[in-house]
Amino acid sequence: MSSYRQALQNAFDERMRLNPRYSLRAFARDLGISPGFLSQVLSEKRGLNLAKATEVFNKLGIPPAEQKLYALEIQKHQKRSESKKSIVQKQIDSTLQHSRAHLVQQEEFQKISHWSALAMLHLLRLKDSPRKDKQAWCAWAAKKLNLQTSLVASTLETMIDLKLVDDDKRKGLNSTHDNVWTTNVAPSAAIRSFHKQMIEKAAIAVEMQEIEERFLQSIQFAVLKSDLPKIQNEIVKFRNQLLRKYGRTETIDADSVYGLNFQLFNLLEK
Repeated sequence: MSSYRQALQNAFDERMRLNPRYSLRAFARDLGISPGFLSQVLSEKRGLNLAKATEVFNKLGIPPAEQKLYALEIQKHQKRSESKKSIVQKQIDSTLQHSRAHLVQQEEFQKISHWSALAMLHLLRLKDSPRKDKQAWCAWAAKKLNLQTSLVASTLETMIDLKLVDDDKRKGLNSTHDNVWTTNVAPSAAIRSFHKQMIEKAAIAVEMQEIEERFLQSIQFAVLKSDLPKIQNEIVKFRNQLLRKYGRTETIDADSVYGLNFQLFNLLEK
């Protein structure tokens, strides 16, 4: 199933998880399309055009960066010749390369859903990282993350298999992408688990880290639900600005790895 169809299916599955009585007809109504057409889209018998796709993605609150990739995917599917498909695929590759980000499908993310996996990618960029010796690096990373060396070693091999880490005989270990992301629409069990782990890590930091090491704030405010997609996009924009300005991905002179959690949720009972 193509990624934008998978994003739609994930969104539907998540809504059904929250409300078992939620139906495909209700999902189609919420997206502003007919149930029959939606069924054909999900079964790959028909596809969304760009205009309708943009409307649907906005209703689901999909960030612009993901929408751009999905739009290119739709364009590729609409091309008839392999040469034209290849041109669009190069645009997709260029978009990902320009952002130095890697889109991980949810079935792949299940393999790296432990919080330490993505932290390990950034540990590879620290200036004192012994990346030329895999065994020494695993022991070093395990100490940094307070984990068993065996877990770090097995996770590292998984990331090598997924091509998130390159194991070069001369250069040693290197992360192949600055950031890893998956579809943002409806988190799977693996993604929910990852977010819960990160929230738990933040809770531990409240108790165990000095104020100078952490910065935690909370706000509560009344909003229009219809503004939530805009709020999400503002958060994504802010996140990307931080990464571009402070992320030490090219100089490899970083001396620490930090986690930043955004937690926007409804405080009211339904």
